Amino acid sequence: MFSHPDPSLPPAGSPSPTGSAGGAHASPGGVAGPAVSADGSPGGAAGPAGSDVRPLEVLPALPALLLPPSALAGSRCFRLVIDLFSTTSTSTPAERSTARPGPPRQVAAQAAPRLLPPGALPVPPVSNQHGMVTRGKSGFRLPVLYHTAPLSPVPRTYRGGLADPNWRGAMQEEFDALLANSTWDLVPRPHRANIVTGKWIFKHKFKADGSLEHYKARWVLCGFTQRPGIDFSETFSPVVKPATVRTVLSLALSRRWPVHQLDVKNTFLHGTLSETVYCAQPSGFEDSAHPDYVCRLNRSLYGLKQAPYAWYSRFATYLL
Repeated sequence: MFSHPDPSLPPAGSPSPTGSAGGAHASPGGVAGPAVSADGSPGGAAGPAGSDVRPLEVLPALPALLLPPSALAGSRCFRLVIDLFSTTSTSTPAERSTARPGPPRQVAAQAAPRLLPPGALPVPPVSNQHGMVTRGKSGFRLPVLYHTAPLSPVPRTYRGGLADPNWRGAMQEEFDALLANSTWDLVPRPHRANIVTGKWIFKHKFKADGSLEHYKARWVLCGFTQRPGIDFSETFSPVVKPATVRTVLSLALSRRWPVHQLDVKNTFLHGTLSETVYCAQPSGFEDSAHPDYVCRLNRSLYGLKQAPYAWYSRFATYLL
């Protein structure tokens, strides 16, 4: 620690009564000698009585202390002894002078490896001004991985569908549903009757995220092989318009009426036919006992010209 100067002494730079200046004692030979030794005791040529030189205080180690030369000028300045070695060191000065410097110590420890979420890939961090924490600013990204099985291609013919296990299962499911709904009765082929042909339609059904939901196969009749006045007559069916739906919903909302939604699956398969229609058996699923028989329809099928009318007639009968 620094000691405060004695206020009774003259200011720095002024000649002392003994003729010494600047904190160094002027010897008779004109050579300035040290006023005190390093341990604070008088050393060298002692100054005369009344000298303004203060005892030296040994400071603790201050390796980062730098003083300008102007701070050392003046009769009352103190000689600073800065020990560059630790004050607690037990080595001798000779050992410290011959000691070889060791390798520099590592100031900052290495940063711990950053933990990434499962499946994340490291990327260069993105720099921007907003404070939102994103994956890019955190230095990683999560790739989207889709594990999908290869799709069976849509077959061109029913033989190709029967050869593929996926499509064959869909065809069998459709055929079983038609039999469970009592869609037709197998009868011998009438003489000179018009036989409506049909074909299998194949389609992939996908979910909202693009993944496969199921394989869909449907037995559809060829309406262009029908004859007017023989196997169909009336085909008109009213179709609701979007403006009508909006009007009904607005009216129900203003009067606080309850609104219910009805979704009918395979709508046209529930229509009852008023005409006698004959069609061929589904390809690939012919009755082995009666392969030459035909189907007399009890319910409508997709593709018939009167299928929309048959469904509307049954639905209107149920409502009214």
